[in-house]
Amino acid sequence: PSNSSAASDVYKRQDIIKPNVIVTYDHLGEWNGYVIPWWRWDGDGKSIQVYETAALPGHVKGFHRHRKKTDRFFCVSGTAKLGVVDESGNQEVYVLTSHSAKIVVVRPGLWHAIKCISEEPCRIINCCEPGYNAADPDQEEGDIDFDWGDP
Repeated sequence: PSNSSAASDVYKRQDIIKPNVIVTYDHLGEWNGYVIPWWRWDGDGKSIQVYETAALPGHVKGFHRHRKKTDRFFCVSGTAKLGVVDESGNQEVYVLTSHSAKIVVVRPGLWHAIKCISEEPCRIINCCEPGYNAADPDQEEGDIDFDWGDP
């Protein structure tokens, strides 16, 4: 379903457009949230990055996987489902809320996506290693037939 009017309402209600905000779009070109880089460390041959990502109500961000990157997801507001698919096609759904204090670690090679299931945008913090590298984005997009377990 199209949430473009809901997206416009969220945009008006929240001060989210700042110089370091990256607006994100789904595969249909519809606005589905944003990413805000918070912190990055590069040294000793390693790279670690912390960023905030948000998904608008009813929208899915993903599916994608990384060859090298490990993601660590923590929800700070709203409610999200994190869908994960392993190499054998086994599917797992994790519900993330700001009340659960749950961190879900997604290792390299696993397909994953975030679906916002709250009425307000869900905000997720990710601490990933290695951090984003524009020369090697390490992200493969996929069209995954996923059962979110929704009624």
